[in-house]
Amino acid sequence: MKALAITLLAACSFATVKGPRSTPGRYLECTSSRAVPIADLVAGSAFVAGGLAVAYWDRRDDDPSTGTKTLAISLPSIAVGVAFLVASQYGASRVTRCQAARAADRRWQPTP
Repeated sequence: MKALAITLLAACSFATVKGPRSTPGRYLECTSSRAVPIADLVAGSAFVAGGLAVAYWDRRDDDPSTGTKTLAISLPSIAVGVAFLVASQYGASRVTRCQAARAADRRWQPTP
């Protein structure tokens, strides 16, 4: 279980996307690619959809013993999905700030 948690956190925008530094005039070492936030968006959507699908299919079953199993599967899946979606928004915000800072810095402008 720890290995799964570490793997999920390693691909997270919280850990891998770097925003621009607040010091003006410094070299802008930040993440300008939206690849990780998009990966978080896809993973979060898949987890939430999977959790909702399990809950939906369980409600179609008349066996009362499946309710606890459904909660044990669907709620953690939805919680992990929401965490990925929040990370995606956080990473996208940092990437946008990085791109804006690079656009404002003359060193990142193409020379004619």
